[in-house]
Amino acid sequence: MSPISNLRDLQPDDLLTSDPQSVAVDIVRLIKEEGLSTQTEFRGARRRAYQTYFRGRLHRVTSKEVPFDRSLCDPELFNAAPACTPLTIALTPFQVPGQAAFELAPPISLMLPAYTNAGNLVTPATNSLNYEGKGLRSDAARGLTLNNIGTVAQPPATATDTFDLGGKRENFLGDRVLVGNDLPARWVLDRAGVPEYVGGGEDNNFTINDSVQFNDPTASNFTTPEAGKPRTRKTLAQTLDQLGGTNRGGFWELSAADDPSNFTPGAGTNEIPAESPATGGVRVVTNAGIYTKLNADVAATLSIPWTATSDGPGTFLPRFRTGIVDDSTTTDVDESAAPLWNGQVQDNPITTVVDPNNVNEIGNELEFAGPGLANNFVVWPDSMPMTGNVRWLDNTTTPSRPVGGYYRALQPTDPNFRPSNPWETLPLTPATNRKGDLQMRATAVYHYKTSVYNPSELTQYQRPVACVSSYYDPSTPDTAKNLNGLGWNDDIKGRSNNGIVYPVGTTAAGLTAGGITFNNLTRRFVGYAPEALNPASNATSLSDRLAYQANLMFPNGRLVHTALRSALKKLVDGAPLSLAEQSTIDANLCALQILDGSISPAAGFPPVVTPPLTVGTGTQQVAIPHGTFRESAFADGREVKSLNRNESLTEAAYGVNTGIGSSTYSYSGGSNVKGIANVERNRADIYDLEVEQRLPLEVRATDIDLDRMRGAPVTGTVNNAGVSNEYLLPYSGLVYATREDALPDLSFFNVDASGNPVATPLSLREALSSTDFRLDPTAAPVRFGW
Repeated sequence: MSPISNLRDLQPDDLLTSDPQSVAVDIVRLIKEEGLSTQTEFRGARRRAYQTYFRGRLHRVTSKEVPFDRSLCDPELFNAAPACTPLTIALTPFQVPGQAAFELAPPISLMLPAYTNAGNLVTPATNSLNYEGKGLRSDAARGLTLNNIGTVAQPPATATDTFDLGGKRENFLGDRVLVGNDLPARWVLDRAGVPEYVGGGEDNNFTINDSVQFNDPTASNFTTPEAGKPRTRKTLAQTLDQLGGTNRGGFWELSAADDPSNFTPGAGTNEIPAESPATGGVRVVTNAGIYTKLNADVAATLSIPWTATSDGPGTFLPRFRTGIVDDSTTTDVDESAAPLWNGQVQDNPITTVVDPNNVNEIGNELEFAGPGLANNFVVWPDSMPMTGNVRWLDNTTTPSRPVGGYYRALQPTDPNFRPSNPWETLPLTPATNRKGDLQMRATAVYHYKTSVYNPSELTQYQRPVACVSSYYDPSTPDTAKNLNGLGWNDDIKGRSNNGIVYPVGTTAAGLTAGGITFNNLTRRFVGYAPEALNPASNATSLSDRLAYQANLMFPNGRLVHTALRSALKKLVDGAPLSLAEQSTIDANLCALQILDGSISPAAGFPPVVTPPLTVGTGTQQVAIPHGTFRESAFADGREVKSLNRNESLTEAAYGVNTGIGSSTYSYSGGSNVKGIANVERNRADIYDLEVEQRLPLEVRATDIDLDRMRGAPVTGTVNNAGVSNEYLLPYSGLVYATREDALPDLSFFNVDASGNPVATPLSLREALSSTDFRLDPTAAPVRFGW
């Protein structure tokens, strides 16, 4: 949990000349490779470059230095308890000979680990610049003990220049098991008054006076030192560039969209045929889902056209309600249907708008719950029931029906209700056989053979080869089957549309914003037609429907479409879309066009789609068997919403300090009077919630059938001289898959002196939430299966 996160405050007008040379090079690389085009993206790239810079220059902070009990937070790094908010850390600039820009050194307490050993094993260095590379800093309270026996240290080891003595290459345990003592990959060495960053090739001395020696390999025991051989160690940390980069639009996604024969980045031409392509592959991008609060009955009350298709029957779920009466004095908020924070109808004090250009900083969630259905954007997530109180009835069921179909249950107050036959007399129709709020989810599939991405040509988008439906209803084995007539895994009782291949219709390259704008005050997109509330309607444009979808929010205050919001804002501003933003728009357009019936399942077995050429001449065809990409769902007992009886976003670390039936823990909107007794501070390491109450999370997963992919041929114009015959599973082996319905952990927040949560920038929450030892009950994980 590093206070270096304060780098979020980098000024937008800072110049590259003020950055360390490696940071400046990294920023330029990110801008070129990812095709970044806006000031906000530039600042994001700069932040990422600095995170990479300091990640290699900070030691791995242990729970002994930042303990579970935040009352013991390290005073060098944090303010006093109970707040434990990160201090403002001073970075020391220093000049390296031959380099114009300054390097930046973090405090030695962040760069080097602390050791409890007294005496000559440590040096009380106070900053990076007077550190000579001899000894580590001392800290009797939080250090890690380094074993030593007299003038030698454990594990015993031989000096490098005596390593081969007597033909024995491994005299001691330390010659085989190397120990880096948590040195970072890069640390500052003051070499004869000139500081510089050094790494694994540089020895780091144990002591400041060479009083701890290597072991004598000729001695009969491992406690005898070798005179004149001071003990050293080398860092074992290595920075693997991009290998772990899971962010959208990063190394792996760019590699999957690359032209493998283009050896000159940015050239955009097939210069040298690649007979064994190392880049270029398949991208599989699944959108967050298309939601609605309407059905044919509700739409009629709003004078919104409703033409139900087999995939767009509307929702059977009622609107989200809080159980609180609407406050008539707040004309812009409907408290009876507003998102909740900590179980209360109030603005989340943690969220704030620091960067107005970041559309996912929303400020007040209550403003997304205005009066009237059209002004309320709260929808139920896909973890809610997807099938209503219906039953399949035919002539073999009891009660039997002459016409097979799904029948809706009658209410006991209905005059036709009979305990022996509590079902309607007519089966549901496509207009009444309704889903939950989730109406459709779809996947955009890309293959390098037919279209590639060139970041030097920002307006040349990679075109998807197919849309694949990913709407999966796991309510029963019957509903998990596809709708009858879809041609794969279908059944007369099926309610899903999952894994069906569709040709591509309108894409991001052909989309304009129209009259859509973004309101910086309300943090919502405006300018769409009322018909946009019905995602299955062709009565309004695709951009209108996207704008409405981008405003939606779950009852817990989390936005449904963070990726779509960012992409749509750039579309509104007229800026070129990045690779990730293009595919976000494409995947959502796929879902909307499947839903409104403007595209139909591809023909053939397996289906063959023919992407149009974007550049040049030739033929392009891609065979994608139905079911190659499909959705599944399961409950994962390893993923739970809470482990502690009082756990919530604010209670996880501090407790609520309540007595039964009363509370002194006050929120800005009043007192919480329904807390339960708290014996001690509620820590993330106390698992006192009953197992059956821990609520395993439903996990949505994308299943990718590699066997179907390896036999599906692809013909296209890219790299034909190198690989003329390709497959859906490419020779490069690169398959990049991502889902946009994940809700990441955002559990971190700053607190005031009393321990109450305060406004915390989104960038800081994103940076530190994965290391704060708290669960986020609003997070939603996703998975992939092969």
